[in-house]
Amino acid sequence: MNAKGTQGPIKVFRDNALVLKVWEQPGKDDKGPFLTSTIGRTYRTEGGEWAESRNLSRADLLKLPALTLEANRFMREWQKSRRSPSQDASASEVRDTTDKGGLSAQRDAAFSKADSTPSPAQTDKTRGPER
Repeated sequence: MNAKGTQGPIKVFRDNALVLKVWEQPGKDDKGPFLTSTIGRTYRTEGGEWAESRNLSRADLLKLPALTLEANRFMREWQKSRRSPSQDASASEVRDTTDKGGLSAQRDAAFSKADSTPSPAQTDKTRGPER
């Protein structure tokens, strides 16, 4: 707990001044706790105190995808560790019927179709090269 009596974030991801914090929230009903996140940028005030802003620069936005991917992995693992074995079994059954090999398999299938289908430039001999 901090000085205000509230609990701090359970995980913090940083890239220089950019910071992404993961917070555990109490759940309602029988769903249990869940995670949320906040994004900010730390800076020093004129008085030398550390502060945090929600305003991000263009350079901060470029760093954001890497931080959000890391946070997403952490949150997914946290959620997975909270599940009961019966929830894992039912989740894998749903995944097996809807996923059909995952995104990488879908990507590979799309690429194989794209490679086997001739482009209009390949089939039309009267056209010159595209410029």
